[in-house]
Amino acid sequence: MAKSRFRQFFTMSLAVVALEFFLGAVLALPDPFTQLYYTIPVLVVGIPYSYWRVYRDEGGGHPIDHG
Repeated sequence: MAKSRFRQFFTMSLAVVALEFFLGAVLALPDPFTQLYYTIPVLVVGIPYSYWRVYRDEGGGHPIDHG
């Protein structure tokens, strides 16, 4: 069953944020300011990256044949 693009975007965004929290918990100091220091850049970069990965083939170019 094919997923909608929004659902793919939402899933990828959650995966990026979850990975960031995991890496931040392992690599960063356990104070809230350091966690925030790691979280904000990932949200600023990760959400647009997720959007680009899901919607990059829309609006022209060669369509991808999935099957």
